[in-house]
Amino acid sequence: DVGFTGWLILIPGVNLILWCMPSKNRNNYFDDNNVFDPSRIIGLSLIWAGFIASFFYAIAAVFLVNGKLTEANIKAEEAQGIEEAKNLLEESLTPQEDELQDEMEENAFLKEIMEEERLADEEQGYDGEVIQTDQLDDGTIITLRRHTQTLTVRMIQDTNIYSSIKDRIVVGSISIPQEINITGIAKTVSLLTTANTTDIWLRIDDMGFDGYLHVGPISDPYENDFYSVIDHFDFADEKWTVRNMGERFYAFKNGTEIYDAPGTRHSNKIGVIQVKEERSPEYSISAITEETTLDKESGNSYPWLRLDSDGKSGWIYGKYAVTESGSTPEFPNPKKMLEQTLQDLR
Repeated sequence: DVGFTGWLILIPGVNLILWCMPSKNRNNYFDDNNVFDPSRIIGLSLIWAGFIASFFYAIAAVFLVNGKLTEANIKAEEAQGIEEAKNLLEESLTPQEDELQDEMEENAFLKEIMEEERLADEEQGYDGEVIQTDQLDDGTIITLRRHTQTLTVRMIQDTNIYSSIKDRIVVGSISIPQEINITGIAKTVSLLTTANTTDIWLRIDDMGFDGYLHVGPISDPYENDFYSVIDHFDFADEKWTVRNMGERFYAFKNGTEIYDAPGTRHSNKIGVIQVKEERSPEYSISAITEETTLDKESGNSYPWLRLDSDGKSGWIYGKYAVTESGSTPEFPNPKKMLEQTLQDLR
């Protein structure tokens, strides 16, 4: 209608210009009276305006979506990076944390066991503990201590088993030699006489009998509260029971180390025995540990000894105590003393 070839309508922008141009009557195949109509131009302009707006909106939407996707990807990558760094940190800390957790659980478990052992000790008592005192009509005082031991009696004058020290009713007897289970040691002290004032009885629980065996006038293994419990050292994986030694004297090898607590795992070295003379001087020992540790070199067990000197005290491993001959001395305890007495009694 405008006098140009129709192929130009395929070119964007040009076709809009062609549509806006007025028609020409020349070579008008449809209507000889077709002339320029403004309403047609306005309509076509609105259509093309909507098309162009839609086109640019689509482009803007694409850019907007791409921008948001890019931002989301960046955030995702950052989050992934943070997560990877966190995992990396956790992996690097996990072994230490696991070891710490295991150690805490182990310590808690050991503490629980030690507490159970302590409660069991309190319930059952300990050797040397006074569990009963009584006084007879003649003024004789009976002191019964807890003592648990199994030993063989090779010689004893009175083989009868009595129901009690007071009534002395015979309920059985033992043969010689005889292995017996001891549950207590009783000492009787008569206040009316001075000769043979100390008498020892053994409370036994054996062969279906629960009674007393009369040993006679022997030394009391717990005289003056010897070997009574005076202290405890409780560590996470060690427990030391400290007993009274009265006052005994031991010499030690030169260079023997002194610690502030029994054992070397939870103690600090506080001194060393320095021997200047040919023979080591003797040091006062007032306490000994009941529990001992196995020595790897000799295969024997030794207690720890509390040394007191110049107003100070420390702990020395019993392996390094020496006699005049240079050997390790025997450390007394009520079980050894009673065993020697009953087996050597004539």
